[in-house]
Amino acid sequence: MASLASFFFLCLSAFLFKQSRIWVAEAARRKEKGEDDGDDIRARKSAIKGLEPGAKKGKKRKIDGDAEKPGAKKKKKDEPKVKGAKPKGPVDVERQCGVPLPNGGFCARSLTCKSHSMGLKRAVPGRSLPYDMLLAQYQKKNQAKQQRKLSFCSSKILQT
Repeated sequence: MASLASFFFLCLSAFLFKQSRIWVAEAARRKEKGEDDGDDIRARKSAIKGLEPGAKKGKKRKIDGDAEKPGAKKKKKDEPKVKGAKPKGPVDVERQCGVPLPNGGFCARSLTCKSHSMGLKRAVPGRSLPYDMLLAQYQKKNQAKQQRKLSFCSSKILQT
């Protein structure tokens, strides 16, 4: 999860870096042409309540009138549906933790499960390869996926 967050942070920072270069270039262009940025200041001031005399005030909501309209429909919130437990399929010990749980089942988290020790994960029967080799393959595959996502994201940012 942390790697996904860092991935999004990297994409966002690259986008903001490029956007800031564009903003600086536009500001320099306006300064060279002698364009006035007074419109931006007036727009910001008008957003603050009471700075411009004669500014229109927003409409107030009618408390009694809206509820009494015959065409108005009230939305009722449905009670949250009680969801049953999902039927769990068999655990694939090649891609999942597989440590026996106290309730009789097996842990279905990924090979990188933080709930169980390495010793317990190594002791799971039925794996085709030792746990350490399966973990190395899993991490290599996921690292390749993240590299592809990163290159895709950076290429999209640079295209804009």
